[in-house]
Amino acid sequence: MNEPAKLHLARIKPRPNEHKFGPGAGRPGRMTGELISAMVLNVVFAAIALYALYFVIRAAVRDGIKLARTADTSNANNDVGNSLQD
Repeated sequence: MNEPAKLHLARIKPRPNEHKFGPGAGRPGRMTGELISAMVLNVVFAAIALYALYFVIRAAVRDGIKLARTADTSNANNDVGNSLQD
């Protein structure tokens, strides 16, 4: 009776086919539908983001080329005008 009181906690035993990282994970090395769908979702979002980024860069390059051409033609017109005034 002089023993200190021990607290006995009920240990929850995992199910036989359940991996220690959570329910639905299955055995190690086994892909489940939840894992596959999460991976596919990440790949789809990355593809959409890269597709949108492609169009943003394409528009910026196109606008830069247009701006360079207009600046080049305006400088050429000024040069012609200056040579005629001399």
